[in-house]
Amino acid sequence: MAKPKKRQKHGHRTKLKQTGEECEYLKKWCQKLAEENSRLQKEVGELRALKSVSSNSPTPPTASPPPLLI
Repeated sequence: MAKPKKRQKHGHRTKLKQTGEECEYLKKWCQKLAEENSRLQKEVGELRALKSVSSNSPTPPTASPPPLLI
């Protein structure tokens, strides 16, 4: 025996509501990922700039030279 149409419509509305909620969740998640991606790209640019500046300047010695013996 088939289910009454009212019940089918209710089930359809429930599924539609759930789909809408999932869509909103995914939109927010996508927005957060886009913001994080932007922040990380900025950070990578800053790190590359620091790397290029440090590679152009002479590196200081890591240890002091041995004392001269006279």
